[in-house]
Amino acid sequence: MNTNDEFKDVKPITITKKQKKIIAAVVCIVAALAAVIAIIAANKTAVYSRLILSFMPDSVVSDNGSGTEYFIELSKGVNKKEIEENPLMAFSFYYYDENGKRVDLGPDPVVEENGEETHIAIAFLMKSVFDGNIPNTDDIKVVVSVVIIIIVAIVSSVVWFVVWSKNEDKQRQIKKQKANKKKKKR
Repeated sequence: MNTNDEFKDVKPITITKKQKKIIAAVVCIVAALAAVIAIIAANKTAVYSRLILSFMPDSVVSDNGSGTEYFIELSKGVNKKEIEENPLMAFSFYYYDENGKRVDLGPDPVVEENGEETHIAIAFLMKSVFDGNIPNTDDIKVVVSVVIIIIVAIVSSVVWFVVWSKNEDKQRQIKKQKANKKKKKR
């Protein structure tokens, strides 16, 4: 038996214009999702740091008697490798002294007040856990905006596809009717 005989009845796959457009749309959507995932993966340290910071309180007041108010922000000039090795390097802590001058404490500061050591980073973490802080509204706006854009893009794609599909079907019906009229005239 010849191997060519086995494939004699196999018909080649034909792809219609409609199917090509569907495949193209799916490929575009998958490519866009892959690009977003790649961007997040490339910047995951920054994304995680911003996410953690969004749950932190804006400030913590010392309860050791001094009443000093400590603040937190993202560190500037720290490379990604340092942050991966020590996640607290992503944050910088500071306070304002009696003269209103900013005093930077750096990452993971330990402050001694009235003979007690206070880890400022732990104070921020504890306050965020016990107070149930809601993330920073700017970060919420960004996340909500991205989610809305994604939903609008998906809904728009589906609506476009449904409308396009109906138009294609109408065009196909018109072509069939014209072909049938030509056959009847003969």
